[in-house]
Amino acid sequence: MSENDITQEMWIIELENEYEQSEKNILADDTQASAYWSDVHSHLYGALLAISVPDDLLPIAYHRDIFKEVAVIWAHEASAGDSVIDKPTLAVECTNQWLQDVRSEHRKGLLYDRFLAEYSEFIAEERLKTSDEIIEDAWKITCYDDLLSLVESYEFDMMYVDALLTMQSPLFSVYNEVLGIDPCDIIEDLRDSLESVGYKRSEELMFPSCYFVPETKKYVDEFTTLYSRAEYNVSSKNSHLMVFEENEGFKP
Repeated sequence: MSENDITQEMWIIELENEYEQSEKNILADDTQASAYWSDVHSHLYGALLAISVPDDLLPIAYHRDIFKEVAVIWAHEASAGDSVIDKPTLAVECTNQWLQDVRSEHRKGLLYDRFLAEYSEFIAEERLKTSDEIIEDAWKITCYDDLLSLVESYEFDMMYVDALLTMQSPLFSVYNEVLGIDPCDIIEDLRDSLESVGYKRSEELMFPSCYFVPETKKYVDEFTTLYSRAEYNVSSKNSHLMVFEENEGFKP
């Protein structure tokens, strides 16, 4: 079975199975906290059944340890909140936070794949160069390597991740940004450039004159649906976003 074969029905069945197993584990524990966690899991189960998991997140959500992850969020939020807990409300908040975490992991994975594709193409071109030319590109190679690591490990604003996904060449754009600043610490410089390019692109996407190439239209649509004001929604029939073919016009 491929990842694309996972359906909403399969997700519900997996959720039911995890809930039943969690209840068995709680009953087997037979401690003073068992009744509390049984009640908590009941609220979490209801909240999880009520959420709508987008199809593109199903493969990730399906393979997660759902109840354990949401229970960890609950424990953190409950310990930081009021002594009297509104369990139904907190269950919904924890479930939404969990789904947001799943989405963040998915989107960061997509951005990493985009960076990796650019990096692989760049390395293939480097292999055709002379030793002296490769030495001249050593700084760029180092930056590209570090950017791949940053995207994989660094936690930054998801709006910037979504904005970078709308760009034709996000890896090169971030590298080009770091060339324009005074060098300090390479990792900090790359991180700042990553956020700077993400911020600038998110600002551009708020306007109907924003440019994009056809290959990234899906991400532009998703971005404007999530973040933009209604009049700038590219899904609207009144949208005037301009599309430029490759090698034509401005290409962010």
